[in-house]
Amino acid sequence: MKKLLYLLFAFLIFACSSDETNIDEVNPIAGRWELIKREYITYGVVTKTSSTNYKEFAEKNDCIRSWFDLNPDGTREEVTFMEDKYCRSEKNKGYWSLNDDETLLILRAASPYLPYKILVNDENYLTYRIVLRNGTNGPIYQSEFNGCADNCVEYITYLER
Repeated sequence: MKKLLYLLFAFLIFACSSDETNIDEVNPIAGRWELIKREYITYGVVTKTSSTNYKEFAEKNDCIRSWFDLNPDGTREEVTFMEDKYCRSEKNKGYWSLNDDETLLILRAASPYLPYKILVNDENYLTYRIVLRNGTNGPIYQSEFNGCADNCVEYITYLER
């Protein structure tokens, strides 16, 4: 009986011990995200939506959907499929990070870094925006409309797990 009590006590110690993972260290944005659609907005009006819903296009044409992985170590892998009957793809690698208050997703290849404003971030959906402003030395990517007048285009990307 004494051995049974020791066994039960040992079981309770392991069953009730706390998880070693600190919730602050776990990043819920990490993982695979698949493209649903993109919108292009000028002067606050949607001027173009990706020509098809990427999910429907992939299913109809037996393609793999465009996706990217945000790995916990800060690396990023991305495969973008072209909207054609051949399902051609382009592969890219880079890095990702979040700013301190987790409102910006920053994607980097080499340079420049691209600051995407996170609009929706839950366990199943991620939506982000980037603003392209035509500068005197080429395009400037920013997360907000600071300094924009007539020369800004907003891109919104919708993804799901």
